[in-house]
Amino acid sequence: MADLARDLGSTPAHVISPLLRIVPVEAPPTQPTPDWVAFTSANGVRAYAAASADRPPALCVGAATADAATSMGFAARSADGDVAALARLAEKVCPRGARVLHAGGEHVSGDLTAHLRAAGLRAQRVTVYRQVPQPLNDAAYAALQAGPVLAPIYSPRTAQLLAAAVAPITPHALICVAISAAAVPAGVPTQVTDRPTRDAMRQRILATLRDGP
Repeated sequence: MADLARDLGSTPAHVISPLLRIVPVEAPPTQPTPDWVAFTSANGVRAYAAASADRPPALCVGAATADAATSMGFAARSADGDVAALARLAEKVCPRGARVLHAGGEHVSGDLTAHLRAAGLRAQRVTVYRQVPQPLNDAAYAALQAGPVLAPIYSPRTAQLLAAAVAPITPHALICVAISAAAVPAGVPTQVTDRPTRDAMRQRILATLRDGP
């Protein structure tokens, strides 16, 4: 995210302080190998690829996830949208009754399995990684108190954790850019992208850095 500032010809100060730590689940994905595997994040791709040598065709929620899948040997298609868009892509490309495995995190946004089953697919979900909460580090708290700060938010859970983290302090000019309306931290000024994609986040972040909130 900090590298995006180069598009403006400048390099704002930045702090890296993840609110979640990704921990792969050691258990292998459910067998037998599915006809298709559905990914809603690049973290899911990496965890599944580490747990299994199988590389079924992959259905991916967006371009970043599809790029990760392709780099790890999957034949990947991108829905360029959200969970509903991913379900529509699956209904379009998968034969009715095909076995589709959603390999995702312990905490997910939206019920992809239900969408897939409604489309006539034999869908199952398997947890391949966990998202373990982490506190903001000292550098992040110092930046929030000095401000202004822009924070990109990619999930509802991250939004909740950030809202809780800043509640005890008074951030100076904190604004978030969220990938969807579901990922807006309570009580924090937030801009929401037009579409839940990597490029939309990039454009909104650049516009906010350039023009302000």
